[in-house]
Amino acid sequence: MRVALEILPTGEKAYDQAYEDAMVRIEGQNKDFKDLAHQVLSWITRARRPVTTLELQHALAVETGLGQLELDQDNCPEKTKMVSVCAGLVMIDEESQIIRLVHYTTQEYFDRTWQKWFRNAEKNIAEACVTYLSYGIFKGPSITKEDLEARLRLNALYNYAANYWGYHTNISSIGSALLVITFLGNRDAVLACSQVLEPFRYDYHAESFGGWTAVHLAAYAGAYGSIEDMLDKDADLEAKDNKWRRTPLSWAAKKGHESIVKLLVDRRADLEAKDRRGQTPLSLAVEHGHEAVVRLLVDRGADLEAQDSKWDRTPLSWAAGHGHEAIVRLLVDRGVDLEAQDSKWGRTPLFFALVRGHEAVVKLLMDRGANLEAESTGLGQTPLSWAVENGHEAVVKLLVDGGANLEAESTGFGQTPLSWAAEHGREAVVKLLVDGGANLEAKDRQGRVPLFWAAKNEHEAVVRLLVDRITDLEAKKEQGRIPLLWAANGKYDLAVKLRLGRDAISGRTEGKQRVSFNQSWK
Repeated sequence: MRVALEILPTGEKAYDQAYEDAMVRIEGQNKDFKDLAHQVLSWITRARRPVTTLELQHALAVETGLGQLELDQDNCPEKTKMVSVCAGLVMIDEESQIIRLVHYTTQEYFDRTWQKWFRNAEKNIAEACVTYLSYGIFKGPSITKEDLEARLRLNALYNYAANYWGYHTNISSIGSALLVITFLGNRDAVLACSQVLEPFRYDYHAESFGGWTAVHLAAYAGAYGSIEDMLDKDADLEAKDNKWRRTPLSWAAKKGHESIVKLLVDRRADLEAKDRRGQTPLSLAVEHGHEAVVRLLVDRGADLEAQDSKWDRTPLSWAAGHGHEAIVRLLVDRGVDLEAQDSKWGRTPLFFALVRGHEAVVKLLMDRGANLEAESTGLGQTPLSWAVENGHEAVVKLLVDGGANLEAESTGFGQTPLSWAAEHGREAVVKLLVDGGANLEAKDRQGRVPLFWAAKNEHEAVVRLLVDRITDLEAKKEQGRIPLLWAANGKYDLAVKLRLGRDAISGRTEGKQRVSFNQSWK
């Protein structure tokens, strides 16, 4: 029987009543059917991502507990049965084979009521995941791509279990249970599980897993109780994995597991341990936007100016580049250097913010006194030129309104911001700069004006805009109009645009000249 959502009046109470009625029907089934419905619904509603029918079949076939060596395929329920026992609350998407709830309000209902219907859902899911990961078939990481693909294909729940076991054990507070501790004590199982995580995905080199410990895995997964238990047994807090050269604290900071970070810091884990790229735990937490972890590390005395070894970027540069406004504010309030430059191009935090178009962060840094005329050591471009080149109109407006120099020339080619905008076809930015008073006739080191760059790169809208402004400008001059301010019926074909660029930089101003549409410029 389906839940007839389409005939219900709108509103939370109406939907809730339909779902309550469906659950009453489920409760009225025989015990086997009712238990299966509870398992199906608990997995669908509490899983961290949508699950496929095959993943769910494997999940429901797991007999949890110690000593389980393999999955009994005979325990897998039929797809049709999983749907039918749920009284119309679930459906299978035939294309993706995702099994899901019938309506978004169904999820909202169970978000509010799941503990009423299946209070042990998180514990059951956690135990199923850990039991599955402990099967004897997972004896260390696969050594070829084909082996790993076969492992994931034949063991449908493995990917989900490997990536989310920590979340479910933490939520259900079974991290220190014997089942979990036994799994973490099995190094082969730990390494096999780690291979399908983001840090080692598709890595088939055994040496990559050297140094990766159960503490690393638990810190990455967020399994607080497991970490606590292992630390009580004198686990090595400073062990580094071979691939990323990160300690457990670095992994916990990167993933944003505040409680684990606090636990490790309380146990005197090294706040300044650097990974392969020279990033500290603070830098990793900042990069990934984990404000609470950043605040904790800052309060505990982490170095706010620590630069990584690959780019020489400070935590503030990472925060600005990723648009993490709250973290930028936190660091700036602690007095960090606003002008710290990276090693590749000499870019400051302001550069990283404006290149990515993070308007709020740019404004914050400007309000705190960031240098608007700081030139990068690469092409010698100012923040305004970088913002223009990347086409971030709102950021350009902020800089122009803030008094940035519209005529600042790059040390490399001598181009002004207007030339950069014209070259890249940034019409809105060109208009903004021209309206702000940018010099239309500014020449770079080769004597090329903004109009040349627009014409050369065939940015017709920008050419038209600049021509119109030059027309207005020259109409006020006694010398007369510059060439090409004519264009019969508004035709701007390539030959006209290229000749226009050539004539404009040549400085010719004979007002009576016309350009043949058959001419081209080489």
